[in-house]
Amino acid sequence: MEALDRRFAGCQVRRGANGAPLWPETLTGSITHTDDFVSAAVARTTDTMALGIDTERIMSEPQARQVRDLLAWPHEVACASDAGMSPLEALTLVFSAKESIFKCLHPMTGQFFDFHDVLVDGVDGRAHTFAARLVRPLSQRLPARTQLLGRFQMEAPWVHTAMSLPSDHDGSNYHRALLDTTPEFT
Repeated sequence: MEALDRRFAGCQVRRGANGAPLWPETLTGSITHTDDFVSAAVARTTDTMALGIDTERIMSEPQARQVRDLLAWPHEVACASDAGMSPLEALTLVFSAKESIFKCLHPMTGQFFDFHDVLVDGVDGRAHTFAARLVRPLSQRLPARTQLLGRFQMEAPWVHTAMSLPSDHDGSNYHRALLDTTPEFT
């Protein structure tokens, strides 16, 4: 945060009642943590309306059997598998992508939504991108079928995903997350 604005030097990010980070008014961000991996992303709200990041350890077969039907439709896992991933990597990618989408959209809408309220319907393994769409409306400005775009990186044993929505001062790009605004992983 200090790198974006020196006024935030030493600033603590508080947590809301639901555990989500409460960013300073001029910033948006996302945090992910799992096992021994922690990461955060922060952007100015003048550039980025919202963002979400997630990192997941690639699931084991017993984990996948327990959660597969709760997290994904077979078509979603097939899309990721067709991009060259193993079934466990594919399921983990779908899960992580949906987590990034939730972290990006929930602060804007205040709406909780289920894993089956978002459909991952495209994965490009070469470009490290995923496409998804809302199955149900989350708000008047985020209707069903809103197209969402994000990025991913496979880094064994991790799958990293990110999605961002550009700040849109004239409203023309609100209903789609522009792919080139989601930063690449470094």
